[in-house]
Amino acid sequence: MAPRTHADYDKGSAADGRYQQDAQVCEKQAEANAKEHGMGPYDPTHGAYNWMYDVCMRSSGYERR
Repeated sequence: MAPRTHADYDKGSAADGRYQQDAQVCEKQAEANAKEHGMGPYDPTHGAYNWMYDVCMRSSGYERR
């Protein structure tokens, strides 16, 4: 399983700049969460990262494709 990216979400009516900015914020939050709760850099499922990235993107109003 690969880590989630902004390409996994529909930006809807959001401007490109806003969408990219939100995705970067979510990346940073997901990285921090994975360091604290994940299984380290060898987590093949990227579970902690993907969970936080998904929560962040959805709370910013984006739907997963």
